[in-house]
Amino acid sequence: MHELVIKGGRVALDDGWAECDIAIDDGRIAATGTGLAGKSLIGAGGRWVMPGGIDAHCHLDQPVWGGAGNADDFESGTISAAFGGTTCIVPFGMPGPEMSTVAAIDRALDRATGRAVIDYGLHAVVTMGTGPDVEQQLSLLAGRGIASVKLFMTYQGFAVDDDLFFRVLDAAHRLGWIVMVHAENDAAIRRTRQRLIDLGRTDIRYHVVAHSETMEREATHRALAFAEMTGARMTIVHVSSWQSAEEVARARGRGVDAIAETCPQYLFIGAADLDRPAMDAARFVFSPPPRSPRSHRHLW
Repeated sequence: MHELVIKGGRVALDDGWAECDIAIDDGRIAATGTGLAGKSLIGAGGRWVMPGGIDAHCHLDQPVWGGAGNADDFESGTISAAFGGTTCIVPFGMPGPEMSTVAAIDRALDRATGRAVIDYGLHAVVTMGTGPDVEQQLSLLAGRGIASVKLFMTYQGFAVDDDLFFRVLDAAHRLGWIVMVHAENDAAIRRTRQRLIDLGRTDIRYHVVAHSETMEREATHRALAFAEMTGARMTIVHVSSWQSAEEVARARGRGVDAIAETCPQYLFIGAADLDRPAMDAARFVFSPPPRSPRSHRHLW
């Protein structure tokens, strides 16, 4: 007799779909089959029973930067995730100004404790304000179960220089961690942004120009080259353009231990969505920005 049995659903298994029961003991799947008995029963006839989703890249309850903060905390964000079928998230232990990576993880754990309603992990984040002992901090966090770290190549206060980039990659390689990279060329963005301001071209549509596909491609290429030099495992996050996707494919062809993700907005929203009145266009602002139809097709 099992603690709980989900009866008669159309169940997603490793090798396909099956009409069967699912038995659960101590919070874990104990058996699948037909005619299973349980102290508690949930009827799933006519329904699909699938594994919960894992969202490995989300942002919740981060420190305020420049007056901007997150809309969701760990309570509202995880409740929303659960309603959408996501049962595990891995947000970021994002540091505030001059906050160490360890302190940022401690802050995130404190904010999540007693609020999160689903499983969660945390990614570490290294910035120029992490401190001189970054290798020791990452080793300490590895002992606490952290297995990944994010680096930014843009955003004031977050972007790391090449020296710190290599130190983190070497430490991650030693620890067996995954290094997540936000790949955009910061100098190019700042240069182009100022030129647009000087020309008075400040409509939201110019966000696409200030964060061009070329800037993303260059940074993606450079990050992957660093991974190739160090042997570190790397994930290029939120790939938005065909150019960056091709850089990932080329690196993998050379044997670089790298993967990439894209996001729904890059599959459904395009640069043309910013070419509308400001209050409407603002709903479509994210970085990297939405891209061209060619990038849509390539990412699909």
